[in-house]
Amino acid sequence: MTSSKSGILRHQLLVAAAAWLTLLTPAARAGTFAEFLTDAGVEPAQLAELADAIDAGRVLTDQEVNTAREVLTRLRQLSASATNEKLAAQQAAQADAPGALVQIRGDVAAIQALATPEDAEAAIAQSAARPTHILTVTSPEGPWKVLMGEIPRAWRGESISADAPAPIVTTAVVLRPRSTEGQEGVALAARTAWYPREGVPPGWQWLAAHGFDVGLLDEVRHNAPFVKPSVSREGEAFHECLRAVAAGTPVELEQMARAEVLRIRDDPKFAASLVQESTDEPAAELAKTEQLVHAMQEAAAGGTTSVAPMFLRPQETAGRFVLVEGVVRRAVQVLEANGAEGEAAARADAKAEPRVSHYELELFTNDSQDLPIVCCVARLPDGFPLGDSIRESARVGGVFFKLWSYGGRPDEDGVSHRTRGPVVMAAAPT
Repeated sequence: MTSSKSGILRHQLLVAAAAWLTLLTPAARAGTFAEFLTDAGVEPAQLAELADAIDAGRVLTDQEVNTAREVLTRLRQLSASATNEKLAAQQAAQADAPGALVQIRGDVAAIQALATPEDAEAAIAQSAARPTHILTVTSPEGPWKVLMGEIPRAWRGESISADAPAPIVTTAVVLRPRSTEGQEGVALAARTAWYPREGVPPGWQWLAAHGFDVGLLDEVRHNAPFVKPSVSREGEAFHECLRAVAAGTPVELEQMARAEVLRIRDDPKFAASLVQESTDEPAAELAKTEQLVHAMQEAAAGGTTSVAPMFLRPQETAGRFVLVEGVVRRAVQVLEANGAEGEAAARADAKAEPRVSHYELELFTNDSQDLPIVCCVARLPDGFPLGDSIRESARVGGVFFKLWSYGGRPDEDGVSHRTRGPVVMAAAPT
């Protein structure tokens, strides 16, 4: 890997992180979210009509779809800090009134697709930015029906039941409050954080147990540079995943990854489940999966994770445990991004102590075909060298995050070609 390539990654991460931090600045608007909606022309009666439609399980009218879109648009405009401000502001007001924000913590006991119009033209007209599913949520405060703007990709086409609930946390807009008689409330949410305890890959379970919203993996854009928040929440996903792995130890992560490697070695069905695009793959894709499983088991026989799924099925591999080993040829510090003001202040004060976000290692394995695995680690062991031209044997147990696309150095003809490399998150190398 070249110095320019590594600099590009650091620049992309800093830009994405700085822009993400900018989104967290408090909103200028004061008051409750219900007042915010009223100012936007959304009245309580419209919220009540939307709640009645959800209760009845019927197809939404065009007006109800427009109401839902308007509320979702306003909800997505709120930054994290502005959401907290409005939640706090309504503590003194009616905290459970129509239009109020509510944080729902509980388990999804059931999920159903929202009914769509039978008329094809009407269905197409409603499709853009339309709510997609209704969740039945049990929470300590009482039951909720939650109309969702989007759901985690892993839920699509899957069955969720009270026997295998999906733990969530979501900030929603109250459409109809819960009653003192136990009637469930109805709410509308743009998305939900998801912290699965079972029925998912071990890496997802581990990340969720360490506070990572597994739904953020859907925000990762594979075969692309690190993107800005206007495109997706990938920057947030990166930093939250880094925070989660930093809470672990290299020994713990390596043990978890090694256990998965051994299971891949001994169980081809398990290996296939990790990389299948669906449970009903066409013949051509099934053949590719079988080839992948062969590569995975071959690497597992040697005690490591194959890089093949990271290149060929990155979406299915994201968040999974990996164990890679080889030679680190480059190791650098990546400083925290403090936004534009913080960076300007740091430049003005040359004596300011820089804060390290993480370390970036370029690890070359036997099967990566001279393409490095970029390992973003929270810390380095004592004595681990830093520099552009090092040769340090290392093993990294962590989780695969992204297949990153970047521009390489110009060739002899001065032409730059895009190339790709896996990004792995870990606590530290060993």
